[in-house]
Amino acid sequence: MSRCHIRPAVILSMASNGGAYLRSLLARSSGVGDCGEIFGCAEEICAGREAGKYNYYRYRAEVFARNPSLSVPTEENMGRLFQGFLAHLDSFFPAGTVVLLDLKYENIHHMNPDWHPFACIPYILKLCVQLKIPVIHLVDWQVLKNYVWWLRSRAADPCEHRKAGAADLEPIEIKTTGLLTELDWRVETAGRFRSYLGRESNLQVEINYKEIRVQASPSFSEALSRIEDLLHITIPKTVDPQLQSSDLEIPKVVSNYDQVAAILRESKYAHLAGGANARRSGT
Repeated sequence: MSRCHIRPAVILSMASNGGAYLRSLLARSSGVGDCGEIFGCAEEICAGREAGKYNYYRYRAEVFARNPSLSVPTEENMGRLFQGFLAHLDSFFPAGTVVLLDLKYENIHHMNPDWHPFACIPYILKLCVQLKIPVIHLVDWQVLKNYVWWLRSRAADPCEHRKAGAADLEPIEIKTTGLLTELDWRVETAGRFRSYLGRESNLQVEINYKEIRVQASPSFSEALSRIEDLLHITIPKTVDPQLQSSDLEIPKVVSNYDQVAAILRESKYAHLAGGANARRSGT
């Protein structure tokens, strides 16, 4: 990292889990830059479209064109590529800027070398430890809402980052077969990444999305204070009416909500089903 003069910081979360909202909160601070999802929109490269200037895939394609030997996915090459990418970001931000890198559980395997065991810590997280890059682990245990947001994003253009507001969403139908398995996977995956990060607690902080969802709440200020301590920045804690978290009223956007709720109420996820009048009240 001797050639890198920025201060990279990772926001790690599941897709559709509030990462863009958290980045927007932090980017209000002076001295903070936002690269977005650096592993996002690989489809742009495949389709020959212009990828964002902070996109890792675009940088990697340019490097491979100059040095094909780096395309061999060894641990050494992956490390060189990532550190080179961080040095590449230097040209876009002033020295000393805290630069946010949004990583999703679903995409970071692209940084794993060949024959990387599934149960092992992802290689990019090992690099974060080696390079002393702080990690904000954003979790949301409201896994049904997370799943619905994800289904919405899958129905849209895979390269479209803008999420529609809840009022703009057309109702969707959730396949009830395998629903509980899907929710289990989301809980277990977040727990697995928590265990990966727990080995280096001085370099990471875990933030629950519900802590930052309401800007006027005490938990909002407390969560941002923990991030300030990690990144050594000052974050405005005033309420910004232009910056609000997206929320969903599940009964209104899931057309077969009654079926979904009935399954949830007979499972360990009964707390996600709401009350008997949930469809009417939107709870």
